[in-house]
Amino acid sequence: MTEIAVTTLVEALANTLRNQVVSGELAPGTRVTEQSVAAQHDVARPTAKAAIERVVQSGVLRRTANKTARVPELTKAEAADLYRSRLLIEHGVVRYLALNHIVPTVAQSALFDMKRAVELADIIAAVDADARFHTALVSASGSERITRAYDGLMGEARLLMAQERAGSEFQPFPHYEDHREILLAVESSQPELAQTLIIRHYVTAARRVLGEPLDITGWV
Repeated sequence: MTEIAVTTLVEALANTLRNQVVSGELAPGTRVTEQSVAAQHDVARPTAKAAIERVVQSGVLRRTANKTARVPELTKAEAADLYRSRLLIEHGVVRYLALNHIVPTVAQSALFDMKRAVELADIIAAVDADARFHTALVSASGSERITRAYDGLMGEARLLMAQERAGSEFQPFPHYEDHREILLAVESSQPELAQTLIIRHYVTAARRVLGEPLDITGWV
């Protein structure tokens, strides 16, 4: 029982740290030490260390050998690579789902939540729904390996969304209609249309963040 309780505490603390980064509470460049986390959240240092390691593994924090973990600031090149990597996976996933008549209910639920969050101008909830939508598509493929790989990308994707908001005077919300059209193409078993829409979605998002076209030559 003790081991389960400790594991749960570590995961809860890791989720708190991720949310602090994604919300912008922990800005790019901020050092995240075991001592500071333990003191702020009133936990033992081993628990803080384990939680930090989990967040590092998810890509939301970075740490080189013998260095303190920090909130990274993704470069344009890293952001472009992240968009291309996610597109490469989802381009194949939406075709698979459309051809096999698989419509993930979690994606439908996330789409509903996204619409409501946009209407309420709740940026945090909208971004969370966006991430859940894309993750649900990939998870519906049924491949544990692809899903694990994509989960790693989503950690950095949430970080990029946070940086995008912090670096803009506007609050860029996810494009609800883009997501709705992608899911409709999957539901209506139109694989080519679903792939065309997922490409447009990522190219548009990347242009907004990078300020320049996304080179996807040879990727899809």
